[in-house]
Amino acid sequence: MAFVANPMAPLSNFREMVAESKRRPGGLSWSTPGLATGNHIAGEWFASETGARLVHIPYKGGPAGVNAVIAGEVSFGVVSLIQALPFVKAGNVKILGVTSNKRSPLALDWPTVAELSIPGFDAQVRSAMFAPAATSKQVINKINADINMILRSAEMSDKLAVLGAVPQTSTPQELDATIARIRAQMAKIIGEAKITVE
Repeated sequence: MAFVANPMAPLSNFREMVAESKRRPGGLSWSTPGLATGNHIAGEWFASETGARLVHIPYKGGPAGVNAVIAGEVSFGVVSLIQALPFVKAGNVKILGVTSNKRSPLALDWPTVAELSIPGFDAQVRSAMFAPAATSKQVINKINADINMILRSAEMSDKLAVLGAVPQTSTPQELDATIARIRAQMAKIIGEAKITVE
């Protein structure tokens, strides 16, 4: 995902955003595709870590959220990276930072939130494969080995890169640890921001 702002908004970087939000509490609003989305949680994480005082405006879906930034209805938005790319290139929005812990191969010039503002910030969207709980370890290990082999192939890397995705291999145990870490971080942010689904 990416933090993007309207080109006319007086926000060139996160430092300015935080300063402006503290100078005018409630004066900066931001859009997401909806309540309790990954975008919403990423924005609340940023606000929690920086002390920024922001007003969240949930829209009905990603296109509506980014259109709100373009129209100047909100100061900035947290939108999907693949969705932001054409609008940044067209000059409709400006990039503030990417939410993954490393720069995206789709936009290597775009810095991350971790680089610019919050070390350790990592709110990337992840996908993983799962099997029924009763599946034997032997079958799980075989499927895991096959998936990792496919993910290491140049062909798969190229296909995923077009989508802005970066393949990452792991063991079932590493995936369990990653899920536990993300769940704990998300639970903390959701609790602090009092995020609920309506």
